[in-house]
Amino acid sequence: MARRLLDLRGRVTAPEVVEYAYADRLLLRRERCRRWFYWASHRALESIGAVRIRRLSSIGRPWVWARPNSQKADV
Repeated sequence: MARRLLDLRGRVTAPEVVEYAYADRLLLRRERCRRWFYWASHRALESIGAVRIRRLSSIGRPWVWARPNSQKADV
């Protein structure tokens, strides 16, 4: 799911990946968001070669991730 979101949006955060990857558990089963959901999303983003660009100033300060080749155009 992380790869699909990166292809679709270009930049994503870990909470966005969690929302899409665990949508059935969060919405249909009404489970709470677990810490390991975020750990898994970070591992998935790192495994496909995504790089951290910057941190947002919102609550929790999530990292913004992007593909390596798109980082050069943003800097």
